[in-house]
Amino acid sequence: MRASKKTKHFLLFLIFNLFLVLQKAIPFKLGLTLCAKISSFIFPFFKKEVARANSNLDIAFKGRLTEDEKVNIIKKMSENIGMTFYEGVNIEKIISNKGYIESDGLGNLSKAINKGKGVIAIAGHIANWEALAIKVAISGFPVNVVAREVRNSFFNQYLISLREKYGVNTIIRGEKTSTRKIISAFKNNEIIALLIDQDISAVQGVFVDFFGTPAFTPVAAASLARKFNSPVVAAYTVREKEFGIKVVISDELPVTITGNDELDDIRNTGFFTKTIEDIIRQRPEQWVWWHDRWKSREE
Repeated sequence: MRASKKTKHFLLFLIFNLFLVLQKAIPFKLGLTLCAKISSFIFPFFKKEVARANSNLDIAFKGRLTEDEKVNIIKKMSENIGMTFYEGVNIEKIISNKGYIESDGLGNLSKAINKGKGVIAIAGHIANWEALAIKVAISGFPVNVVAREVRNSFFNQYLISLREKYGVNTIIRGEKTSTRKIISAFKNNEIIALLIDQDISAVQGVFVDFFGTPAFTPVAAASLARKFNSPVVAAYTVREKEFGIKVVISDELPVTITGNDELDDIRNTGFFTKTIEDIIRQRPEQWVWWHDRWKSREE
C-alpha cells in the first residue's frame, strides 16, 4: 500500500476513534436516533447509490412500486444503516441492555449442532448482521463468520477484534488459510456463517433467481453442505420495534443431494437464495438496496 493511502486510512480511523470517544457523552437512544436521521439526511447526496437502489427496487418488484413507496423504502434503509453503525460502536451497551437483542429459534440451532456435523448459517445484509453473529456467540454457540477483508487495514482489524471480543471468529475470504480453518470448524462441530446475498466476482458462484431475475450468487453454502453433510439454517435480524433487534434462526432447511454435484449446488443455492428473498420481502427497508446485486450477466 502506498504511504499516502495508508496515511489516509489511518486518519479516517483516527477520526472514527475520536467519534467513539465523543459519542459516549450522548444517551444511547438519542445517539441511535441521531445516527438514523443523519444517515437519512446524507444518503440522498450519494447519487450513484440512490440511483442503483431505485433501479434494484424496480428490478425486484417489477415496477409495481410507486415513486413514493421507493422513496420511503430508501429513506428507511438509510436510517437502518445509521442505526446499525451506532449499534456496532455500542455493542457492549446493547448486549447489557436487557431485551434490546431478543432471539427466536436458538433451539433450532441447538438441534442442528447436536447432529455433530457443524452447521451452516446462511444470512443476508438485513437489519444488523454484525449483531446477529455476536448474539449467537454470547448465547453459547461456537461461531465463525466468513468475511471479506476490509480495504482499510485499521478498520479491518477493528472489526476482527470486536467480533473476537464476543466470541466470534473471523475467517477472511480468500486467505491461504481460509479453507483449512473452515474444515477445522466443521470438524469441531462449529457454526460457519455465510452472507449469500451479494454479487461477488472474486468467489465461485452460480446464477439463480433473486426476486425473479438471475443473479450471480456465492455457491459456498451449498457446496459445503454437500461436502460435509452439514445441516443448514437461515439466520437474520429484524427490527420490529423502534429500539431493539430480534435475532431469528429458522428451522433446518432441506438440502437436495442427488449425486450430481453441479446440479445440486445450483438447486440448493437457488433455494437458499429464495429463503433470503422471502425474508427481505417481509421488510424490504432493512436490506441494502444500493448494492449492485444484478451487475453480472449470464453469458
